Amino acid sequence: MALAASTPAWRHSFRPQSVSAAVILGSGFLTAEPRLVIWAAFSVAWFSGLLIVRRSHTVLSLGTSATDSLVERFGTFIIIVLGEVVLGVVAGLVPAERDGMTIAVGLLALCIGFGLWWIYFDLVGRRLPRNEPALTNWVLSHFPIALSIAAAGAAIASLIGHAHDARAPAETAWLLGGAVALGLLALVVTGQSLVDAERLLSVYRPLSMVLAIGAVAALVVGWVRPAPWLLALLLLAVLSVLWAFAVLRFLRADAWGEAPAAVD
Repeated sequence: MALAASTPAWRHSFRPQSVSAAVILGSGFLTAEPRLVIWAAFSVAWFSGLLIVRRSHTVLSLGTSATDSLVERFGTFIIIVLGEVVLGVVAGLVPAERDGMTIAVGLLALCIGFGLWWIYFDLVGRRLPRNEPALTNWVLSHFPIALSIAAAGAAIASLIGHAHDARAPAETAWLLGGAVALGLLALVVTGQSLVDAERLLSVYRPLSMVLAIGAVAALVVGWVRPAPWLLALLLLAVLSVLWAFAVLRFLRADAWGEAPAAVD
């Protein structure tokens, strides 16, 4: 009751959901390019709003605690989004002439999806986050992770369609390289929000630095934009090196394959 009484009057009349519905509905009547710009700005605005809410310790911090069920549901969500990579490969192969080069690019692109899968579930999946405020960081970091996987799937469809080009299209190269970079940077936040980040400090501290370096490497690959097969191979190499580094750190800490730590 006290909380409701102290809430400013404008908050009772302001409904973000109504504004969101109006923006999305109105953008449907626009052409592709301005609609994409509006959707991108809308996504940034919503995510920024969530960060503001997180700072004020309101909605996201009420009645929520880290549980195995919560972790399982977010992991399931990531698995569902990873299907976008498979769909991207299929969407690229269906209209293309399926010769050796096209199939090779498709297989390499599919392996990028596997790389994202391994990195997420071996580094942060099935591991419990700490409670507030780390829990909020853990939840919010999953939004850019999901976005990066979906963007990679869209870029892969275009990459396969240009499998025979001497260089990957600039938009496709930047989208795919940027998607991988965004996912890796978001994983830094996710990893630092875990219970294991404090328990296995010798693993997660250097891992955060290496993930950031991997993000820069992915952007460089997108900027260079080599041939599609080489672009996919280089990004796969970045993900493979990161995964191998993580495995070695876990093995050195004698923590590989451990059951997720319990929350106090």
